[in-house]
Amino acid sequence: MKKDLEKRFSHRAWFVGQKLTRKEALDKLAETGDFYLDKKINYKESEKKNLGKGVFDYEPVNDDILCYCGKEKGTYKLTLAEKEYFIKRDNYYRIQKELKAVVELTSPKEREEKRIRKIESLKYNLQHSENELKTALKKYPESVDFWRDKVIKDKELLLNY
Repeated sequence: MKKDLEKRFSHRAWFVGQKLTRKEALDKLAETGDFYLDKKINYKESEKKNLGKGVFDYEPVNDDILCYCGKEKGTYKLTLAEKEYFIKRDNYYRIQKELKAVVELTSPKEREEKRIRKIESLKYNLQHSENELKTALKKYPESVDFWRDKVIKDKELLLNY
């Protein structure tokens, strides 16, 4: 199985001209995140396997293939060792991307930007409540108490943040 991964990778469009092993190529493909596993019917093998069987006993033989998500839609037939290795590397890179996203979201710079946006939002809400209170004092005396309470709550939120 390991010898299978050490052979030279060849595909008509991917890594043309580069001398990569199958292991290196699958690692790079998994790192991009643009590839997924699928199955494709192997008609020649299906015909050989189902020779002499009835219509209802027909069992197709499926090959594991690696598909590209982009508009080119290329595929690559995988061996069992290549499939296992690709799954292992794909899971590894997915976890790494998730961890990186979490670290970026919790970085000091991101937290400071988020805090500034929150303060600006609270200031905007306070300004809106004060404007509505002024309008209520002039035109709608029945809603003055609501807007007065809202202004007090907004000021408390802004001071506590």
